[in-house]
Amino acid sequence: MYVLHNLIDWLNNKNLNLNITKKGIDNTPLITNAWFSGMIESDGHFSVRTSLGSRYIKLECKMELTQKQKDKNNRSNLTFLEEIASLLLTTVKGFRIETKYPQYRVRTTSLKGNIVLENYLLNYPLFGTKYLDLLDWLKVLNFFKLNQHMSNVQQISDIKSNMNDKRTIFTWDHLQNFYKLNE
Repeated sequence: MYVLHNLIDWLNNKNLNLNITKKGIDNTPLITNAWFSGMIESDGHFSVRTSLGSRYIKLECKMELTQKQKDKNNRSNLTFLEEIASLLLTTVKGFRIETKYPQYRVRTTSLKGNIVLENYLLNYPLFGTKYLDLLDWLKVLNFFKLNQHMSNVQQISDIKSNMNDKRTIFTWDHLQNFYKLNE
């Protein structure tokens, strides 16, 4: 918000005819607007873990969002990350604490949290390439919801092998539904 207000000030000073009005902070619950969807689009990561080489197979389906602990003006990012964590029924964890730029991470850690995220993203969809990762992630999540993940390890592994930076096929059909403003 502070960065946006600084940009508005700069633009208004650059062009005196512009006069962009600053608005206050939106304090509506995250579940009621698309702000969190935008955060996921920019800094979120859908992941599927398949640990197949160990003695016990481990499968996980999670979404992770990482932010610096402090912004450029030395203000903490903890407050809004705690709101996100609360929505997803999880907590904020600090990591890379001993580095020059310590970070916070919010990660879904339960089936219930993943279902909350799924329902949220049905109302406030993603539109970039993360949408394609979400679709794959939802396929895996469905195995967990049906408690069939352990009997579909190979299928989950195949889905994972085409997600995120391993994706080679991109379709943009979903953009046909991009916020239809003239209805």
